[in-house]
Amino acid sequence: MRRGTLLIHNGHETDGVTGALGVPVVQISTFAQKDVSVSQEYDYSRSGNPTRKALEETIAILEGGARGYAFGSGIDGTASTFGTSIIMGIAYGGGKFIAGGSNGHIAYHEYP
Repeated sequence: MRRGTLLIHNGHETDGVTGALGVPVVQISTFAQKDVSVSQEYDYSRSGNPTRKALEETIAILEGGARGYAFGSGIDGTASTFGTSIIMGIAYGGGKFIAGGSNGHIAYHEYP
C-alpha cells in the first residue's frame, strides 16, 4: 500500500469504544485500577495511553518495523536511543543537524 493509504487504513479506522472515525486523544494522566496487585495495560499516561499506543502502532506500520516508539520530548527519544545503543554496544555517528539539546547530551555522555 502507498504511505497515504497506510496513514488512513492502519487498524485504527474506527474507535471501538466511542465510534469515532479516528483515534480519540486521551488527555488523562491516571487510569482506574481494578486491583493494586494486578498490572493493567495503562496506569499512568507518561508510561502509555491508548492514543500513544495507536501512534506507535501506526509508526511501525509506516516504517515497516516491528515496533514504533513515541516520546514526550526530543530529549526523551535521544536518551532512550543512545542509552539502548550503549547497552547493545552500537556505535553512533552523529550529524550537524541534530537538535540543540541532543548535541549537548551526546557530547556530555561520550557515546561510542
